Amino acid sequence: MALAIFKQNFKADIAQEILKEFSFNSEDTYYLFVGKVDSWVNDNNPPNSVDATEDELYAFRNSFFVKRIGEEDVKLVVNKFPWVTGQVYTQYSDNIDLFDESLPQGSSNFFVHTTERNVYKCLENNGSTASTVMPTGKKTIPFNTSDGYKWKYMFTVPESTLSFETTYKIPVDFATSTDTEPSLVDQYNVQSSAVNGSFDVVELTNSGAQFPLGTTGAGLPVSITEAAGSTTCTIPALPSDVENVYTGYTLKIVDGYGEGQVRKITGNTGTKLFVDEAWTIPPSAVADAENNITISEAQVVPSINVFGDGSGLQVTPTLDSSKRINGVTVVNSGQNYTTVTYEVYPGLSGPYTVGSQGQHRSTDTDELGLGESTFNFVSAPRGGHGSDVRRELGANTLIAICALKSSEFEQLGLSGGNDFRQFGIIKNPKFTSTYANGQYEGKVAGKHFPKLYDMKVNQITGTNFDGSEFAADSLEGLTAPAGPNSTYVFGSVSKTLARARQWTATNVSTGTLVVEQPTGDFLVNEKLSWIQISETGTGSTVDHLITFSGNSGPGEARYDDISETDVEDTLVNTFYDQTVKVFVEATGGADYSTSGPFVVDDIYKNYTTGISGGSFRTMTWQGTSAGVQGTGLLHGIDYLGVMTAGEYIYGSTGATFGYITGVTGPDLEYSSGEVLYIQNMRPVLRTDQQEEEIKIQIGF
Repeated sequence: MALAIFKQNFKADIAQEILKEFSFNSEDTYYLFVGKVDSWVNDNNPPNSVDATEDELYAFRNSFFVKRIGEEDVKLVVNKFPWVTGQVYTQYSDNIDLFDESLPQGSSNFFVHTTERNVYKCLENNGSTASTVMPTGKKTIPFNTSDGYKWKYMFTVPESTLSFETTYKIPVDFATSTDTEPSLVDQYNVQSSAVNGSFDVVELTNSGAQFPLGTTGAGLPVSITEAAGSTTCTIPALPSDVENVYTGYTLKIVDGYGEGQVRKITGNTGTKLFVDEAWTIPPSAVADAENNITISEAQVVPSINVFGDGSGLQVTPTLDSSKRINGVTVVNSGQNYTTVTYEVYPGLSGPYTVGSQGQHRSTDTDELGLGESTFNFVSAPRGGHGSDVRRELGANTLIAICALKSSEFEQLGLSGGNDFRQFGIIKNPKFTSTYANGQYEGKVAGKHFPKLYDMKVNQITGTNFDGSEFAADSLEGLTAPAGPNSTYVFGSVSKTLARARQWTATNVSTGTLVVEQPTGDFLVNEKLSWIQISETGTGSTVDHLITFSGNSGPGEARYDDISETDVEDTLVNTFYDQTVKVFVEATGGADYSTSGPFVVDDIYKNYTTGISGGSFRTMTWQGTSAGVQGTGLLHGIDYLGVMTAGEYIYGSTGATFGYITGVTGPDLEYSSGEVLYIQNMRPVLRTDQQEEEIKIQIGF
């Protein structure tokens, strides 16, 4: 049984679903971890990671820094094909595999990226000739360039996403009506104008025989200015004046008044042609020099009659100097088609009444003139060109970018001077008992906090919110969750309770209080009070009226409105310390100088050889006091066993360096979460002010 090939759309769907996994509302959380401070056997030639349990466990145990990968850190990307003159670009087709994985970048170069950051799809490539004119502009309809190429503008890479661009990839988005960035507004216009089941390209596959009664060139001038509502057009220079000989042909106004209009000919008397629909702008035999409008000129060409399950599709042929079809113009691309058939009128067989002054089809046997004229109708992708550039251009790859900021390392007490050789992605790690005094033990990092709301607060009496409100409860300027002794806002009438997280005075009379999800509904204008509750549920439960001092005396805070907020990222950690922190004090003549006695990357234990205990690999040493009786802090990775205060600490040689005064384990459990990705690399040396940016490409 032959293996089925997953369609590109399926791959794109998978990529989009994975992108959703990084959203704030996802059921899962994903983190970047970095570690491996000790050397490889050969640092210049790191080993490949192995998809094995041992490698997964080792990698996370040896990490020292973990940071959440948020939705703003991940983008879908498509291939990058820079437009260069002289390059032949593949034209879009509905019957070939545009995403042939055997090609160098896994797809055809049927779209280009220009120096203006615009992306265009190639609809026609002028018979596989080189492109010499760079497409430009942001039209929502296909357009031609002077080199014979036909392009469709798709989108512009937003400036805000340029960091996701690589040598071979560019980021791609799906625009919405609420987007305000100019490039996304342009993209939304393209999406909105796309037409499902349309045909923007019709390819000529065989010219067929000559059409002696057709006209060529720039067009024939009309001789009579038609009145409004007219359904006639007079052209003296027609090849034939036989009555009704042009019935069934197509009349095109190609210049002057009414340019672009196409009508079906229903009959003729001499040089006067009758058409099936009144002119929107009647043809004119008088030029308008002031407005640079010339006399109307028209062409008579064979008709291509289209039949299908959609509506509106209208195409007309063009004739070369020998009156053979040499191209097709799409007048209306139609909508909602899944299939079409067509007939060319006049065909190769009659019966026709041609009279003595002409014939509908050439009878010559020139090999160029044999056969029926044939065409290939190229259907647009589902939704129309530009409806979803992610699918159309093959967005089956994501790029995640995670910045390692020096301020984040400093906040965790992780100084520079060490290196790392490995990074990866872990899903749903859990907190240890030592993180945040154990209040989140066993909970998934990133899912341990509740939904937050903005509560608008109004001043009813008094004159000023001066920035000191809630200060007694440490809410003013709060940038982290309230501690175990938490302050709750209390509705004096509704009895609704909500944990307070952050206060911001908007002006002298209003402010916003960020609160955790309330227990019920507050009432408009009810007085707000506060209650302080300890971590055990005991302590002060006194109802305190929230008051403040104004220029005219005490005032009251009252409830106004509440709405969901997106401020969460500013209130909770998105990065965590995976080191074990061992506090030590010198004994036995150990010298805790500025540099300290501890060797980076060495193993330290609370036991001598043969005695069970704990160990870790030192990452950094911070001396808090120097000298023989000095103190300090060791940051280590790969914490093994148990180390407790009062125990001695030994080096790899068995020498004693002091005793332990305290131990704080990693923030996240080693055995929790699921390691999804590991990348080994050459060492990256960190300094205190250094920042790194890690890019991870995920493809299907």
